[in-house]
Amino acid sequence: MRKSLVSILVAGLVFSSFAGGPEHMQSTAALQTIERDSTQAVIVFHTNTNFHIKPLKPLYEYFVDDQMVGQTKFNSYFIVHAAPGTRWIYLTIGGKVYNTARLDLEANKIYYILEKAVPGGQLLLSQTPDDFAQYLKEIKPEYLVFKPAGETKKIKESRLEDARKEFEEDVAKDPGKHEDMLKYKGF
Repeated sequence: MRKSLVSILVAGLVFSSFAGGPEHMQSTAALQTIERDSTQAVIVFHTNTNFHIKPLKPLYEYFVDDQMVGQTKFNSYFIVHAAPGTRWIYLTIGGKVYNTARLDLEANKIYYILEKAVPGGQLLLSQTPDDFAQYLKEIKPEYLVFKPAGETKKIKESRLEDARKEFEEDVAKDPGKHEDMLKYKGF
């Protein structure tokens, strides 16, 4: 009995060391009020899934253009301010780009982007303020703040170029495939 208890405790400690949260994010108990910014666009990245490709490292990394802007794990969200204009959004896991979107951002608007893991991949979906309010009510997500602990990860420019090229090819082949994000104008 005693050996079993010790084994369970050790296994728990080992698992928790692998299953830690995002290394560059700080959790806060308070839900963040989302306010417009007259000079920048505001992007709210969130996930509401428990399905993960790597259950021991449930970490999605988000980039705007070539800069890491945050990370999510199970049922969490974070807020980013970005310069207006055409921006590329990348969702990565372990340095591999899993999804790409092109958004035309405007100052003084808020963009709600849901990362939804599905068998076989990830989707980036636009949402309304009402969708997000429902998410807050039902899921009660963890609010994370981007606090880089040392140098943040970089993605090779060649990977970003490949992701942009693949996105543009997808749009040319099937314009409806990315219509949700291409036509998204924020709120």
